[in-house]
Amino acid sequence: EDQRTPYELAKDSGMDLQSELLLQYNGNLSLEEHNALLETANAANASNAEELQKELDSLSKKTFEKSGLLLTKLTKNDSWKEKLFILQGRKLWYHKGPKEDDNEIIDLTKLEDIDCCADDFSITLTVAKRQYFMKGFILEDAKSWETAIRNKQVMNVNIELQECGTNKVPYIIEKCITYIQLHALKTEGIYRLSGSISVVKRLTLMFNQDAANVRLSFDECSDVHAVASLLKQYLRQLPEPLLTNELYNDFISNSYEVSDEAHNDKMYRYQDLLQMLPDINYNSLRYIILHLNQIIKEADKNKMTLRNISLLFGPILLSKGNTVDQALLNQEYSVLSDILTYFQWLFNVDDNELKVLENMQDGFKKLQEAQEENDRLKAQGPVNISSMQVPIHVESNEDQMKMTKSTKPSDVCLYCIKKYNLCVDGNWALFESSQDNMSERLIHSKEDVLTLAMNIGDKKLVVKENYVVAKLSQFRSTSLGLQGYLHYSKNDSKTWKKNMFVDVKNGNVKVFSKKGSSKEDENIAIHETMLYMGLELKKKPPAKYGFSLLIKDNEKFETRYFSTDNEVEVDMFVATILSIRYPTGLWTQINSIEEENEETVTLAESENHWGRQSTYLRPRGASLRMLHQLQQKKNALKNALHI
Repeated sequence: EDQRTPYELAKDSGMDLQSELLLQYNGNLSLEEHNALLETANAANASNAEELQKELDSLSKKTFEKSGLLLTKLTKNDSWKEKLFILQGRKLWYHKGPKEDDNEIIDLTKLEDIDCCADDFSITLTVAKRQYFMKGFILEDAKSWETAIRNKQVMNVNIELQECGTNKVPYIIEKCITYIQLHALKTEGIYRLSGSISVVKRLTLMFNQDAANVRLSFDECSDVHAVASLLKQYLRQLPEPLLTNELYNDFISNSYEVSDEAHNDKMYRYQDLLQMLPDINYNSLRYIILHLNQIIKEADKNKMTLRNISLLFGPILLSKGNTVDQALLNQEYSVLSDILTYFQWLFNVDDNELKVLENMQDGFKKLQEAQEENDRLKAQGPVNISSMQVPIHVESNEDQMKMTKSTKPSDVCLYCIKKYNLCVDGNWALFESSQDNMSERLIHSKEDVLTLAMNIGDKKLVVKENYVVAKLSQFRSTSLGLQGYLHYSKNDSKTWKKNMFVDVKNGNVKVFSKKGSSKEDENIAIHETMLYMGLELKKKPPAKYGFSLLIKDNEKFETRYFSTDNEVEVDMFVATILSIRYPTGLWTQINSIEEENEETVTLAESENHWGRQSTYLRPRGASLRMLHQLQQKKNALKNALHI
C-alpha cells in the first residue's frame, strides 16, 4: 500500500498547483474548496501568461542586443522567479514588476566579476559590491547570456567587439601605448620586465568596466612595467591573435630565408597578407608596430633591440595555441622581425607621417624631461614658489599679474580696475572660466589665487562684472532645501537620465529616478563640491540651461551635470547650493592689501573699496538665522533621542 501523503503524491506526479494548495492548507480542504482554489490559481496563471506575452510582443518590436526570459532572485536563499531581461549597450535591464515602471538597470560599467555554473545553469554578477543572481533554463541559454555580458568587457573579448578611439584601435591599445611613449620609452627592460600583479589587476578592472573613460596618468600609475604587462596580457588573451588563425600558416611559410632575387616577392606577399586582415586588426597592428619601432630606436637606453622585441611579441601577435615547437616559435619571431624591419614600406608609412611621429616624440621627450625635473625637485624637498606671473583676462585684454601666496581675488580685481580704468562703482569679480566661456565659477573671496592658477589646467582666470549676485538676488533665502526635476549625467556627459528628481537638503544633493523613491542614484555632499554655472560639453546637452558640480573624491575629481530648459529653476538650484556651500557668504571679502574688519562690510560702507569681490547673495543676518535654525534642529533631535 502506498504510504505517501496527498501532498507527496501530488508533488511526485508533477501537479505543482495541487501540491502548493495542499501545502498551504495542510490538506484540510473539501473537494469543492480544492477545485474552486485550483480554478482560481489556473485563471491567475493564464492571466499572468497573457500579460507577459503582451509585454514580450511589445518589446519584440524594439531592437535590443539581447533579450529573453531568465530566472532571478534577490538573495541566495530566495526562490527563483521568471523575469524578462534586456541587454542594450553596457546596461542590463530587467522588469521587477508588478508595475509597468518597476524596473532595475544593472550598470555593467561597474561589473567586477561574472561567474557561470554549468551544473545548475546559474550566472552570478558582482556589480559595485552587490551580487545579482540569474539562471538559464538550459545550459546553452546561460552560456549565451554569459558571453553577451562578457563581450561588454575588454579582456578575453574578440577585438571586433571592442570600443575604439580616434585612431580606430581599441582604447586599451591606444591608451597603454600613449602612456609608454610618454613615460617609459627609455626605461630599461620595458616590455621585458613584469609589473606589479596587483596594479595590473586594478588596471584590468578599470578597462573592463569603462575603457573609454580610463585616464592613464603617471600620478595614478607610476608602475610603467604594469602598463606594459597589461598591454601584453590583453594581446595574449585575445580569443584570436591579431594576425589571425586563418592566415597563420601563410605568414609562417612566407618567413623562411630566400635569395636576394626572391626578396621583393617575399615583401609583396607580406603586404598582401597584411591587407587581408580585418580592418581593426590591421589598424591595431600598424599602431603597435609603429610604437615598437620607437622602442627599438631607443635600444641604447632601454636595451630592447629588434631581436628582443621580436622574441617577445612574435608569439603574442602571431600564435597558434600554446605551441612549444621551437621551429614554429623561431618562424613567429622571423615574421615579426621582418614586419618591424620593413614596416614603413609594408604599411605605406610616408615621410610626412614619420615626421609627425618624430615631432610627437619630441613633445613626449620634453614632457618626460619636465617630469624628470619635477621628480628631481621633489627629491630635494618641498618647492616653495613665492610668486609668479599669472595670465588674466579682462574684457578683450589678456594681461599678466605677479601673484604671491597672499594674493586674493579682490587684489586681482583692484589691479585690473586701476590698470584698465574700469568703472570704480562697478561690482567686479574673479571667475574661473572654460576657454569657450560656456562654464565658469565665481571664485571664493578667500581662495588662494596663486595655488588655483598653478592647477587651473585648460581653464583661465577672468575679471568681469559680477552678474551672479543680480541674477540670484531674487532667490535670496535662508532656506536650506529645494526640490525639482532636472536632467542628470555623470562624468562623460554622453548619457543623460531625463527628468530625475533632485532633492537638496541637509547639506546634500540627492538624485532619484522619481519622487518618493527610496533608492538614490546619487548622494553628493555639497561641502566637497565646486559649482560651475553653465555646461562645458563636447556633446550638446538635452536642455538649454544647466550647471555642474565638481567633486573631489580621494584625490580624484568627478563631475556631475544638471540641465533643464527652465532658466529660473537652474538659478534657484544654484542659489540654494551656494548658500549651503558657503553659509557665511561667498563674495563679501575686502581685498587683502586693506585691513580686514571682523564685522561684515556693506556696500554703502565700502565706497572706497575698489577691489570688492561682490555684494551680498543673501540678506544681512541670513547666516545667523541659518545657524539658529540648525541649532534648533539639533536640539529637537537630541530631545527625540532622549540624549
